Amino acid sequence: MANANRFDEDHNDLSYEELLAIGDALGEVKSKGFTEAEIDQIPFHRAKTDETGECAICLSDIQVGNYVIKLDCQHVFHCKCLKEWLAEKATCPICREKVKRPEFVIND
Repeated sequence: MANANRFDEDHNDLSYEELLAIGDALGEVKSKGFTEAEIDQIPFHRAKTDETGECAICLSDIQVGNYVIKLDCQHVFHCKCLKEWLAEKATCPICREKVKRPEFVIND
């Protein structure tokens, strides 16, 4: 535990410029989420009466007729909310089950 505290103490005094330099040295951090093309392939529909309740992302009510996405784990979210979430993380916001990436269909 002493080593963890030492790490915190060593890095608490870094300036903003020093932190930026560390970020530059580490390089770009890649998102674990979906690509824009994958997000565009996710099917959505209008919420039915059994899909109402609270969206766990924005905490607003899902109402009948709202555009929603229902994941394989059966959790339902506003379409816009989940698409923004999936751009960052590829898991369900509630149960953390991995969300299956859409399969691309190429029409010739």
